[in-house]
Amino acid sequence: MFTLTITTHPVSASSAAPVHGRHALVVVSGELDVATAPRLQAVLRDCAERGEHISMDLGRVRFIDGAGLRPLADADTRARRQGRRFTIVSAARPVRRVMGLTDLRHLVQPAVTT
Repeated sequence: MFTLTITTHPVSASSAAPVHGRHALVVVSGELDVATAPRLQAVLRDCAERGEHISMDLGRVRFIDGAGLRPLADADTRARRQGRRFTIVSAARPVRRVMGLTDLRHLVQPAVTT
């Protein structure tokens, strides 16, 4: 069974890295693949449309494939075009492994992986 849980949290300036403007923490758990990636894509697009800097917590993702990387790559591109930040503050081993094979590994903050 394909599962994906996504929650978003506004982040106060005191708890986030010093970034001006709105900031959202997007927490993902479960499997991020062709069946579930469209949901994440929609959430990240909504955050971008609200003009939010985005931090991702992927520490509870059990599985990710190429389709699961697409929303992350798109969010990074969109954030750069808008002058916003997109970072992955926590990444489970399967996420780090797959991202290590791509040009997206720079998005994972190395000191905060799980």
